[in-house]
Amino acid sequence: MAFLIEAAGGDLRAPFTALKFALCACGGTTVALFFVGLRAWATPRVAGIAAGLLALSFGQLELATSLNNEAPYLLLVVAALALHGWTRERRSLSIALALGALHGCANLLRSEHVALVAGLLALDVLRARSQWRGALGRAALTALGLVAVSAPWMFRSHAAIERFNTVEARPIPWEAARPAWSPQARAALQQLPAFSREGRFLMLSDRQRRAGATRVEQEDLARLLDETFGYRPEPLAAWTLSSAKGQLDFALANELSGDGGFTRAARSDEFDVDPPFAFGRPSHLKLWNHGYGIALERMRADPAAWTALAGAKLARFGDGLLGGLGAENWPCGLELARAPVDLAVARTRSAVWWGTSIIVGLVGLVLALRRRVGGDWLLWLAFKLVLTLAFYGYARQGVTAQPALYLLAALAFDAGLALVPRHLAQWL
Repeated sequence: MAFLIEAAGGDLRAPFTALKFALCACGGTTVALFFVGLRAWATPRVAGIAAGLLALSFGQLELATSLNNEAPYLLLVVAALALHGWTRERRSLSIALALGALHGCANLLRSEHVALVAGLLALDVLRARSQWRGALGRAALTALGLVAVSAPWMFRSHAAIERFNTVEARPIPWEAARPAWSPQARAALQQLPAFSREGRFLMLSDRQRRAGATRVEQEDLARLLDETFGYRPEPLAAWTLSSAKGQLDFALANELSGDGGFTRAARSDEFDVDPPFAFGRPSHLKLWNHGYGIALERMRADPAAWTALAGAKLARFGDGLLGGLGAENWPCGLELARAPVDLAVARTRSAVWWGTSIIVGLVGLVLALRRRVGGDWLLWLAFKLVLTLAFYGYARQGVTAQPALYLLAALAFDAGLALVPRHLAQWL
């Protein structure tokens, strides 16, 4: 997204005119591609209803008029799913590679996208049945295209992380240290990642000076790390496809005292409440390197609290998925609230609207499963639900899942219209 902002002039002062035009174009193109993609198998009426609902969505209007990366990401996802649908039965090797490049662009916007790609390609191979070998080869080419697009950023970040791990921002002023550090203590400090040395040097020097010590020994450093912090700093993983902060986000999102949305509570430690994130702070570095294990241990220790947290996440997801229609956000209204790093949604939830939307969606789901259609879009919806449960509960996640919901609604409405007498149906 930073590159898109730079391409638009790099000026983030209001009114963001160029970026707003670009995001509006993303929104309009997304609706058009959604219709075209559905026409690979759906009737004009089903595709038209689904695309019409997407065009009317209040959440999509928000994406088209605010600075976010969901709008370009959704455009790429809808384009990729449309291409999956149109080429499934006759996908050439060149198209498979181009599809991978499209997924690669999406991966640069959302690092979790690679999991969706794995699911889509697995679904393609399963559908191929006896032709699975050819489908597997095309899937490999698609994966190659994704990696090829991501490779420049992957190698660039690898070089930067290696430098961060091994090169000190400033040399340690050993000669000016008071108290002096023993050769063994110096060697032990040098074993730590470069980015963590200065902070530990300053902290331990100050602690030993206040204690009246005349020398810093290796044992003092070990005691600081093992007893005070309970963690010995480790280097950052140097290789990543697009983003390395999945473990940190998982730990933050699953802090059991959270409300389901964005929270920084897990960054607090015994020294500070909600300090700025710093790799040099061992408690933060531990979250970065071991966040999955830390959060899973919390969940195992208090499953009831995590269940409540999961419910709060899904409620926030539903605020986006089940939002209203049109500029007036009908029937939810324009009394809105905006959670941190999220979209504005209706302050109060309409039980009638939610219930009706869910029932219509479930009817459409039954029809889709019975007819064996829309599998890619169902996978997209399931992917978004799992992502919400695993990480933060965001309304913007729900808004990006709306194409799948509107497809299900279109199937339900189309089935309902089929029951209308012919002399009335011609007017509908």
